[in-house]
Amino acid sequence: MSQHSIQGTVIGVDEFFKDFEAVALSDVPINPDQVMMEVLEHCIENQNAVFGLILEEERTKAKKAMCFDFACASDEASEEITIFYLDCHEAS
Repeated sequence: MSQHSIQGTVIGVDEFFKDFEAVALSDVPINPDQVMMEVLEHCIENQNAVFGLILEEERTKAKKAMCFDFACASDEASEEITIFYLDCHEAS
């Protein structure tokens, strides 16, 4: 099995975690590595597109599903990915 090495940058990661902590229940453990791995997986699936990461309503303080929007840009030649955190809003 071969392994690929993907390099990248996440712009706005501090703002993302501030927003995430502001809406998530305090008893919901936040594993930043796991959350960022999920963002990366969505980015790979949605290369050069905007995508949302949903936090289910039972995991939020307001009991409303929240969507965290990201944009992903990739350079296939260098296998570099840039992920931009855009905003947080109620999921529709």
